[in-house]
Amino acid sequence: MATTRLIWPRATPEAAWIERQLVALNALQGDLSEAQLRVLGGEPVTTARTRRLYRIPHPSAPETALFVKIQVAPPGALKAKKWISYAFQSSPLVREARALHALAALGFRTPEVLAFGGRGRFPGTVRAALITRAVPDVTDLEGWLKGRPESTLATSSVAAVQANLHALHARGLALGGAMFRDFLVPHGGAREAADVTLIDTAGFGSGTRRRARDLRQFKAECARFEGLGLLPASSLASDYRR
Repeated sequence: MATTRLIWPRATPEAAWIERQLVALNALQGDLSEAQLRVLGGEPVTTARTRRLYRIPHPSAPETALFVKIQVAPPGALKAKKWISYAFQSSPLVREARALHALAALGFRTPEVLAFGGRGRFPGTVRAALITRAVPDVTDLEGWLKGRPESTLATSSVAAVQANLHALHARGLALGGAMFRDFLVPHGGAREAADVTLIDTAGFGSGTRRRARDLRQFKAECARFEGLGLLPASSLASDYRR
């Protein structure tokens, strides 16, 4: 897994620390194990069937951190419905890295991709890794709403997500899913589309099917949080236009 060397306008301790972490990660040649990441200071964030997400914080600057996703997917660990996807496409982590680059080029806010790579194809074992720089002062929309923010802020934050989807769909593109946990908003809430950061974008692409899935999930998420009393009843979802 080759890393991308960072270009900084000036030298800082944080920049030097990130460079050292990337060198250490690159030395592992993509075979990132949980034990190795723990040695580098990695803290587990989420765990899935074949994937792990770790956060490596800076020892003296908590706002500076790396997120490292790793995947080791032997054929027996994949659900049958995933076989076709893995047979004809790369790992979701590689697809996510490429999508983040594409979205950033279009002007959408995304985490900075520092390095990614993968090897192996189905029916063999698929291995991949994705390293991004943490976005400071944000949290996922789902968790933020569960903290019961003021209702007008909750509405404006969901509207900002909706505006992102509008802008993306207007280009004939889609995320391929619009779960609230896949959008990051400032701790004080989002007031416009530019405040929202897009993450977990492996489903990014074009086509009406992807746009329909975005719409379906966005409506379902609005309804779910309204039902929990965490989002004021509104016409956001019903007024949505592809």
